[in-house]
Amino acid sequence: MKRFFFILLIIIPVAGFSQNRKLDKLLDKYDVLPYLKAVQDQMPQAHTFWYAVWSNNPRLQKMVEAAEKKKDTYLKAKEEMNNAGMAARLQRENLNYITDYPFLDTLAMNLLNELDVQSQRSEFNIKFIYDNEPNAMADPDANIIITSGLLDIKGLDFWALLGIMAHESAHTMLMHSWQNAWQTQVKYRENQIAGAITAGANALAAGYAQAQGAKVDWDDVNKTTADLAAAAYDDAFNRYYYKYSREEELEADIIAYRFLDWIGVGGDSYIAALKAIQPENEVASNKDKDGDHPTTEYRIQLLLYMASTRGRLQPAE
Repeated sequence: MKRFFFILLIIIPVAGFSQNRKLDKLLDKYDVLPYLKAVQDQMPQAHTFWYAVWSNNPRLQKMVEAAEKKKDTYLKAKEEMNNAGMAARLQRENLNYITDYPFLDTLAMNLLNELDVQSQRSEFNIKFIYDNEPNAMADPDANIIITSGLLDIKGLDFWALLGIMAHESAHTMLMHSWQNAWQTQVKYRENQIAGAITAGANALAAGYAQAQGAKVDWDDVNKTTADLAAAAYDDAFNRYYYKYSREEELEADIIAYRFLDWIGVGGDSYIAALKAIQPENEVASNKDKDGDHPTTEYRIQLLLYMASTRGRLQPAE
């Protein structure tokens, strides 16, 4: 029995250390606090926050460089995003918008004024739809859609809702949809090259075997080449496509938390928002397994860990 408890005393700290290392890697990669500290004494307005986040994001800047060089991968991504934008506009036409409550127009205006994202992208807009599912989403055209189900959640005050809007704004400001489209093309190009090399080696091997007198089924060789081409496409598009990745969701969470700190409200209001929208049965069954979308509990734990280890942003006077 003593040995059992001794083993537990070893395993539990090691497991905690391993989890903290994962969280630290995420924060090293996505926490925007260093960028904000560099500018907070200059212009502590909301639009300065978004400019600092946008202009210092290494993944976005890498894509911008590809755009400036008119790389083929970016041009193909642009074509795909134009198609996605058209699909989003058609989808918006079929949404059941809430139009008979003028106070929601005022709410949208107040949220946009606090966010101040329109100073960076003038087309930002907030709309409300009838849908019992509590949700908010941002499309490639900088429209944030809020469902009636989200508005009905108890304990969700203005500042908590603003935190959710900051999360969605982060997706749009950092062009996560565009980044995914570009990464899809980059991955596809890499897969094509790898597939072509493998197919070429396969054909050379078959040709050599035939030259040595072996019987070669060239239909099988050609099928292998076609399969490699299909695999290159499937691996790229199934992996990325047009959904926000797990890490992009966490990056948007970190930015939302830091934004509320920046304007003096405090990131705790965003954690309160996450707790308010958290499914009732999630905590008991939560076993975050690095899936495509992090559980709400995991998102909360990341932010709490960030606040305790990385410090809080004190708003400039």
